[in-house]
Order: sequence, then structure tokens, then C-alpha cells
Amino acid sequence: MSTPSRRLSWILLVTPMLACGGAPPPDAVAPPEPGEVDMPEAEEPTVEAPPPPEAGNVRLSSAMMTGGQGMSKDAGAAASKAFVQVFDEGKAHFRRCYAPALERDPKRAGTIDVRVILQHDGSIYELVLVASDVEDPVLTDCVVAAFRKLKYLPLQDGELFSVTAPVKLSPE
Repeated sequence: MSTPSRRLSWILLVTPMLACGGAPPPDAVAPPEPGEVDMPEAEEPTVEAPPPPEAGNVRLSSAMMTGGQGMSKDAGAAASKAFVQVFDEGKAHFRRCYAPALERDPKRAGTIDVRVILQHDGSIYELVLVASDVEDPVLTDCVVAAFRKLKYLPLQDGELFSVTAPVKLSPE
């Protein structure tokens, strides 16, 4: 005859096996094999591409027109100089536009005139395509959008500063 504690041990041992039916439920996921770890794949960090190699020549034409509202002559000259400096420092943005256009057409060249109106704090008030003799709308749109990526300096005085910037593109 068995003792009550032995009977209880037997019941505790057999009950879980009977409840499971000896097999895992149908929607159960098998555990990974030893040495196998099921980890989600890590996303690679997004890194902005480095500037393309010298993709043609990108420059501002000397025919740049400027003006300012409520701005002294000296402040207008300083704003013009600062605009050219910011453009030169940000040429990589324009080259990112021009490089694919040169791949499509190695002789692609022309001028894209863009009017940029800056507010007192250096933010863009208005950005408009004035004219383009480049027959590539993707390139033209990209060049206009590239002006938004530049960081302009605050104006010394005046409320607005307007510049029509002729961006000259040539393959050599």
C-alpha cells in the first residue's frame, strides 16, 4: 500500500504530462537549436552619401542680382558676399544634383536662375525658379531644392534680402 505523500508525488508528476497530451500545442514555436539564436536583424544606420567627385563645374554667375528691403548699401553688399560664401560652401548639394544629370547626358550644360528671398533671421521667405535653359526638369527641380539645404546667415539690417542666383553648370 502506498503512502499519501507518495500518491501526491505521483499525481503531481503525471498530471502535467496528461494535461499537455504529450505534445506541444499546435501554435507553439519550437525553441531554437543550441547555439542558434533568433535575434531580429539590426537596421543599418542611415548615413548621407559623401559628396560626389567633381561632377562638372557648378558656380554662380557674376550676373547675380540682389536687393534688400530696408537695408543699407553696406548691409546689402555684406549679404551678397555672405550668400556667395554659403553657396560655395554648399556646392556638394548642387553636385549631387548635377552628377546624375551628367550620367544621363555627359554634355548637359546651362544656367538655372533661382530667386531666393531671405528673412532677417536668414530663413527662406521665398524660393522660385525664375528661368532655366537646362532641358532636364529633374536637374532643375533638384537645383532649386538644394538652396533649401544651405544655412544662410542672419541679415545685418533690413527685413528681406532678395537674390536672383544664376547657377551655371558645365561638364568640364
